[in-house]
Amino acid sequence: MDAERACIHTMTKATSLIACLLVCFAECADPTPPKWLSKIPVRFRTKGETRKVYYHDYDGSHKCASESDPFRPQGECVSKDDPHFSKSQSRMQCGACVVASDPKFGPWNTWFCAENTEQNNTLRYQYAEYTDDKCQHPNDWDFSRDPYWFNLIPDCNGYPSSCKAYCDGPLPSRAGPGCPHRGSNDEQQCKENMECSWKTLPFHLSFSTNYYTIEDATVTVVDMALELLYSAVDIRIQNSF
Repeated sequence: MDAERACIHTMTKATSLIACLLVCFAECADPTPPKWLSKIPVRFRTKGETRKVYYHDYDGSHKCASESDPFRPQGECVSKDDPHFSKSQSRMQCGACVVASDPKFGPWNTWFCAENTEQNNTLRYQYAEYTDDKCQHPNDWDFSRDPYWFNLIPDCNGYPSSCKAYCDGPLPSRAGPGCPHRGSNDEQQCKENMECSWKTLPFHLSFSTNYYTIEDATVTVVDMALELLYSAVDIRIQNSF
C-alpha cells in the first residue's frame, strides 16, 4: 500500500512539472512581426519557432605537398564532417527575444528565420528591434534593407591562396607601406621590393572556416519531461519490491 501511494505521489509531482513546463512555453508569445517584414520576398517563420541555431568553426592549416597540390583555402575547403570543428550555440537565435543594449531600457531584438534554405546552401534571416522586453511592439526602424544569411556549408578564408610559391611581407601600417605584392606569384616583381620576401615550399596554408546548422528543438523539451516521468516511476516501482 505504501509503495502504491509513493508511486501515485511521484507521478503527481512529475505530471505537475510537465504541466508547468507546458504553461511556461505557452506563455512565451511569439515576437510580433514588424509591418515591413511582409515586403521582403521570403517566407519567414513568425509563429511557433522552435529551431535552434548552432555555430561551427575551425582554424586550421594545410601542409602543401607540392606546387601542384589542389588544396585551396577558399570556399568549401573542408567537409562539415571534419572532427576539428567546434560547435556552440549561436548568439543569433530564430524567434528569441533578447536585449540589444541596456537591460532596463532596451532596445530588444529578435531574428526571423526563413522557412526553407536557398539553392546556394544558405538560410535567410532578418533582424528586428522592439521597444519592450517581450518583443511585442516593433520600433519604427525598417531593417528590411539589411539582409543576412546563415551559411550552411563551410566557408573558408585563408592565406596564401594556393600551394604555389608566393610573395610575402608585412601589411601596410603606420610603420610603413608594407609589401605591395603580398600574395602574388610573380617572383621577379616580389624580389624587386625590399619589403617583400619570396616564399617557396615547404610551407603551410592557414585558414579559418565556419558554418551554421539549424536544428529543431521541440522534441528535446517534450522528451525531457517524459523521461523525468518514466524515470521517477521506474525508481518507485523498483523500490517497492
